[in-house]
Amino acid sequence: MVIKRKEPKHPRQGPSCLLVIFVFVGIVVGVFVIQNSEQAREVIFPTATPEPTRSAIEYALLAQISQDDGELEEALEHYDQAIKLDATNPEIFIRYINLLVKTGNAEDAVARGEEAVVLAPDNDEVWTAVAAAHLANGDRLLDAGDPTAANLEYAKATQAAQRAIDLNPGNATAYAFAAGGLVNQGEPELYQQAQLLAEDGVAIDPDDPWPHYYLAEVLTNQGFYAAAREQYQLGILANDSIPELYIGLAYNFFGDGRVSDAILAFQDAIDVDPT
Repeated sequence: MVIKRKEPKHPRQGPSCLLVIFVFVGIVVGVFVIQNSEQAREVIFPTATPEPTRSAIEYALLAQISQDDGELEEALEHYDQAIKLDATNPEIFIRYINLLVKTGNAEDAVARGEEAVVLAPDNDEVWTAVAAAHLANGDRLLDAGDPTAANLEYAKATQAAQRAIDLNPGNATAYAFAAGGLVNQGEPELYQQAQLLAEDGVAIDPDDPWPHYYLAEVLTNQGFYAAAREQYQLGILANDSIPELYIGLAYNFFGDGRVSDAILAFQDAIDVDPT
């Protein structure tokens, strides 16, 4: 009789030890990630480090460089960025306001001036810039055919300039702008006071072109053409890059019947500022 030998049955094999270890580690990691999701996310997906940004002072320097290069719109953009980054620096406001005036943005200059005097009410240069802004806005309104509103702006210019004088009696430009606010109103009874203010500015600083300019303006309005021409020319000697001096001189020549000289003066104004 043949006895068939049966192969012994192998017991059921469970998962290997290595697999158990992997599963266990996975569970532990999963629990850790759930409990520390934010930290884990930082490790797995690190936050991008922002690129360093320019400071307000750097933007102000860029603005000055652009202005020196004749890129005035670019300079305005840089000053705007500087103010957004630091609205506590009066010097940036002063430069920004003056450039807004220069570029014909009188309304924006007035708005920035209102911010600046809140920031630095005891800074005479701020008030001087505000006076310049009101003078420019008065000119804008006069050109638009609204002399009443223009005269209100001119009066505000005189008030702002007077505040600057109160803070610093040695601020020659403030005397000039105070005179300008008076003479620009076109009221003969204001001319004498305007002349005195402009003369004070000239006496304080003969190298400041603005007192010469506004003294020339008030003298021209009173018909003293020769004396006014001298002041325009002294202003040009002090700073030959201000177109208003040449334009004023041109009108002076024209009023005195010297048409050819007036044309030449207008051409000089265009050469200084083609815009």
